[in-house]
Amino acid sequence: MFERFRNDRALVLGMPYSRRNMAAIVCAMWFLWASGNRLIHDGIAQTSQEVVDKVVAYIGELDALKNRSSANITGVEVRWSPPGHGSFNINYDASFQKHLMCSCTGIIIMNQVGDTLVSSIIQNKVHTEFAAEALACLKAVRMGLDLKLQEVIIEGDALSGYKTSGYKIRDGSVTSAYIGESKSLSQIFMKRMFKHVSRKGNETTHCLATEGLKRGRDSYLIGGVPDFAEPQVEEDRRNLY
Repeated sequence: MFERFRNDRALVLGMPYSRRNMAAIVCAMWFLWASGNRLIHDGIAQTSQEVVDKVVAYIGELDALKNRSSANITGVEVRWSPPGHGSFNINYDASFQKHLMCSCTGIIIMNQVGDTLVSSIIQNKVHTEFAAEALACLKAVRMGLDLKLQEVIIEGDALSGYKTSGYKIRDGSVTSAYIGESKSLSQIFMKRMFKHVSRKGNETTHCLATEGLKRGRDSYLIGGVPDFAEPQVEEDRRNLY
């Protein structure tokens, strides 16, 4: 009886029953309720397309979260380690503020002896933490290409970069689009590797992202990092010897 009710209810809504479709319906109801509250209390109206975009993005993030627990991660670095001769490490991280729907991307590119080629802090507008992580990976790829680098190791402590190396399916979410574009653009490098590292192995970019979000300003430095990140860079360099 219950199974028949579920199927009839889903067909009335115009879609076959599945857990994913039911999740989408529940998310849509929740976002519509939240949108109504924002209109009443803050006077901010959202279009139907904005609500749809949020639902699609949120379902994509739930799928990504489900995949996190089943992903097989190997070779996770405990500390930052240098690339081989002729290669560059592109490390990235993201910090996210949910109530403001914004994130900050921190990126640093270093050579085999720990010298900084470029560091960057970039402010972004995103709806979810997963989208912030995937966008940070995409910006790291783009920066490497802008600098005409040929051999790169792209490292982050989020799984978006790791997923990029085996990405096959687009599900319509913003995060999926970022991951797909990262994979596509990375093919331009002569040699590239996406590597998942621990937070300990990504401390400098974590510092750039978190402090950059607090300060709310972009930066792009050639040959160095902002003053607040210098101690962490020095610690990474000392760990090489």
